[in-house]
Amino acid sequence: MLFEAVQREDLVLGLDLQRRHGLLTNDSLDLAPADRLGIRDVATAERNFDGIEELRVHRASDVKAGL
Repeated sequence: MLFEAVQREDLVLGLDLQRRHGLLTNDSLDLAPADRLGIRDVATAERNFDGIEELRVHRASDVKAGL
């Protein structure tokens, strides 16, 4: 599991993500450090991330039973 502190540059990037994708503030601040770190895969139940082309969104329903 990875924990990363939000940095000053993430606040600026978060505002940009919020503006471009219509995200809520918390969602944009979740994605900003991930973007900075080059993380493109996210696991979430959120539907807010569906329209972001740079992300690969994974959901619990993607997991096949019995594997």
